[in-house]
Amino acid sequence: MSSSAEEMRVSHSTLVQLGRAVFRAVGVPDADADITSKSLVDADLRGVHSHGMQRLPWYVSRLQQGGTNVQPDVQVVEQGPSTGLIDGDGGLGQVVSHRAMQLAIQKSESNGIGCVAVRNSHHFGACGYWVRMAMPGRKIGIATTNGGCLMAPWGGRTPTTSNDPIGVAVPAGDLPPIVLDMATTIVAGGTLDLLARQGKKIPLDWALDREGQPTDDPASARQGLILPIGQHKGYGLTVVFEILAAVLSGANVGREVPPATAIHQPMNVGHYFQVIDISRFLPVEVFEQRVAGFIQQIKSAQRMPGTKEIFLPGEIEHRKEQQYRRHGIPLHPTVVDELNLLATRLKITAKLELM
Repeated sequence: MSSSAEEMRVSHSTLVQLGRAVFRAVGVPDADADITSKSLVDADLRGVHSHGMQRLPWYVSRLQQGGTNVQPDVQVVEQGPSTGLIDGDGGLGQVVSHRAMQLAIQKSESNGIGCVAVRNSHHFGACGYWVRMAMPGRKIGIATTNGGCLMAPWGGRTPTTSNDPIGVAVPAGDLPPIVLDMATTIVAGGTLDLLARQGKKIPLDWALDREGQPTDDPASARQGLILPIGQHKGYGLTVVFEILAAVLSGANVGREVPPATAIHQPMNVGHYFQVIDISRFLPVEVFEQRVAGFIQQIKSAQRMPGTKEIFLPGEIEHRKEQQYRRHGIPLHPTVVDELNLLATRLKITAKLELM
């Protein structure tokens, strides 16, 4: 049953199973299908639906049309004691990123820090998923990536950069980790896609249409420009993250990246992953105590009128994950219908079970 007219509740395990079956049906190896499906559902679990299973049909189209390599030969092509460069062979971004983050973690354990750049990859989903891979080892995880052009240089009108996100995860002992996961645009492109599918409007300060005029239509925004956070400051962050993810790795940069609609073309986007071994600076327990103390300072700050609680980065997403694991992930009916139709088209008998 659905929880409201605007959403349906779906078991996260059912979503993972469907995603895994879909990827297998188009030739993705079992282990790679599992990695990619889990990463997409994790985004939905944390309420980041722009990077969740609503993107599954797009991934499948790219795999079927040759834009993404179904069975890539992911290789470490250069490495030093604390660095690595990976060529993803045009594979799914999640598959390549999993390998890269594992390598960064390994290098941090040996040398205190691990920095791994990636080229020849694709969209890797939610940034926060990869940085949280460092949490079991009680390390700090950092990641960024580039993609298709969504943003113009500040003062310009030509789309030249992606909304290069930044992800940082910091362990906090018994408290939930601090997890920053944000794009450098006011809104993610996937959110616009989701809102367009739902027939909803957007605020006029989010994006411009192709004529450079403010628009409340998410579909028109997708054809135009998404505006940066903090005006020129968000643009500045994007330039730096594009350099880390794409220039440093040898991936496509700026307008070299094909648009998302060119599903038959490899994107050759880049990623950058960094893992810091906290114990090389402080005993981990001391660090986590200090983080917890800082959290307490933040939480005890005097609140503005109308503010019931002050949240840390990633805290709202953490609470949603706990709730959605118990009561199901809320998905818009159009997303559920599209996923079931995709399963039917691929001759997968399993369908999403509603809670």
